[in-house]
Amino acid sequence: MNSKKKGNRVEREISKILSEGFKENFKRVPMSGAYCGGKNYDDKLRKDAIEILSGDIISPDNFKFSIEVKSRKTFNFFDFFNSKSELFSWFEQCENDSNNANKNPMLIIKINNHQAVILFKTTEYDSEFKFKNWNIMMLSEIFQLNKSIFFKEK
Repeated sequence: MNSKKKGNRVEREISKILSEGFKENFKRVPMSGAYCGGKNYDDKLRKDAIEILSGDIISPDNFKFSIEVKSRKTFNFFDFFNSKSELFSWFEQCENDSNNANKNPMLIIKINNHQAVILFKTTEYDSEFKFKNWNIMMLSEIFQLNKSIFFKEK
């Protein structure tokens, strides 16, 4: 399977996991690659369009995060210690997109044959495991947390 198809499939899978876990509607951004994210950012678009289309997944309007999804065959733990690694470019991309959308950054990484891992920044929660200011946990664990960490009051 080519990497674009795999990325699309994983984004759909993550959207489904988030939808079922939060009992809210999450969908993959059409023509993903973050339609308004990264190099596609266009400050002439309406603010709500930028907010909706900056990440890889369209989230409910009261969701506090812009979501970037990455899928890889393998992952090297030592990338956490190499500031030139692909991991650090993911952090940068995620933070830029979330700033454009005026949301908090969330990075979900899916490695073949492993559960998805979520890294997210917020002042409202401190996880047991952190990297710099990023909370790190298994994606499945976030649904046990207080929903107010992830959603604004409607």
